[in-house]
Amino acid sequence: MVFLNDKRWTVDHCLPFIVNGRLEPHHLQALLARFAQRIATVKDAMKAVKESDAVVIVTNHKAYDYNAILAQAKFVFDSRNALGKLGKESDKVARL
Repeated sequence: MVFLNDKRWTVDHCLPFIVNGRLEPHHLQALLARFAQRIATVKDAMKAVKESDAVVIVTNHKAYDYNAILAQAKFVFDSRNALGKLGKESDKVARL
């Protein structure tokens, strides 16, 4: 992530298991502390999806409506195959 310091970027994250402002696991806390001025927690995930240039799925959570995410996102990088067959059939999805 060090190379990102020299670029113009922002990252928003949305995790369904943040409780009382505490983020787990601890390695994510360290990442957010290091880049706190550029990484923000979003309150409305679908609004963030609509406004973002790209959505990156790094963990598939049952709390999210992946059909809606795919419909609203401009581009999705799905590292967990959370979109399943929908991701395979969409030109705006890249998968691992």
